[in-house]
Amino acid sequence: MLLVGCGLPSRALAGPGDGIRLGEVVIRPSVQSEIGYQSNVHLLSEPLDTDHPDDWWVRLVPQVKAEKDGGRARFVLHALYDWRKYAYNTELDSFSDFEVGGALNVNEERPLSLAVENRTRAQSRPSELELYGSHRRLSNSARVSTLYKPGSALEVKPTAFWDYDKFTATNSNRIFAEKHTTGVGADARWAFLSRTVLAVTGEGGQVRYTESVPLPQAGRDVNTGSYWWHAETGLVGQVRPKVNLALKIGYGQAIYDDGESLDDVRGITALAKAEWIPRATNHVTLAYDRDFRDVYFTNFRVSDRVSATYRHLLAGVWLGEASGAFAWQTYSEPFKRRDQVARTDLSMRRVLREWADVGLSYGFEQRWSRERTVTYPNADPESDYATHRVLLTGNIQW
Repeated sequence: MLLVGCGLPSRALAGPGDGIRLGEVVIRPSVQSEIGYQSNVHLLSEPLDTDHPDDWWVRLVPQVKAEKDGGRARFVLHALYDWRKYAYNTELDSFSDFEVGGALNVNEERPLSLAVENRTRAQSRPSELELYGSHRRLSNSARVSTLYKPGSALEVKPTAFWDYDKFTATNSNRIFAEKHTTGVGADARWAFLSRTVLAVTGEGGQVRYTESVPLPQAGRDVNTGSYWWHAETGLVGQVRPKVNLALKIGYGQAIYDDGESLDDVRGITALAKAEWIPRATNHVTLAYDRDFRDVYFTNFRVSDRVSATYRHLLAGVWLGEASGAFAWQTYSEPFKRRDQVARTDLSMRRVLREWADVGLSYGFEQRWSRERTVTYPNADPESDYATHRVLLTGNIQW
């Protein structure tokens, strides 16, 4: 009724979940809500040293999405506001988090198409590093790509990208790091069998820091930037009627201006993933993933991760999921350390209508930190922590 009173034509209105149609554009408002509890909100090794180690919070995320399909051009625009209020640890409250973004695709049905996308996000969250406490991250990701499909078996996708990240302290606005990542990449896929694809990917670029934390008594910043590259190839396909398999292997390097570089066997990357779908209502996934990435509080991190996930759909409205993962993480100098991280998640979601659902989830995470070289003054020599988290969620889409 409010929309009609504002002057929208009646044909623009539809039932819940259908969106609001304005010509070729469909606008979809939605609201996500969350009540959460966490046993160790600061992710501390000694949470009982604080007045309120555990806490409750309420979170609301209203958002709107506008989509246009059909014709030679398709676009999607979205915007959301992320509001979070804690019961006791008010320094973790976030009232200014948001995300806006858009994507444009032109000539998707033709042999040569163009895609442009951009996303800007501001997010506040607790950090596992006690030295930094709660930090705020402002990020932007921009990409331009073309897709060449000369036939049904081959497609090649060159891409140029620019990513921006700025990390600041939530309370003092002290800048921990500000970096720009620019580069180019290419993704080629060849379907040489009816259900098997050969994939080859490669990318490279520069990470440039305009702000970084100074290293005590070293006369330089923690991270001074790098040049990096990475290439990977593998097979993705259906090996049996109910089994999908992905196998990839690659190598890359990251050469830093100062400090330790990644230029040895640690640059090997890999992915092994198996999916078993015995029925339409059951889904089992097993995976191993190895990669490396730039880290703002040191030079780089190498990670090996194994994971397992089981999903089950019951009566068409109950979706249950159980997952577990274990990761081995190695951080380079100057903030050198070796971590192991274990995580378990259980969730159940109930679809009330096509436009509404509620859910309940439980998560546990534990980190063990070893062989840590403390570079910063007054930093705790351990980064161990354990935390339990319970979430009650609800989602509504018009």
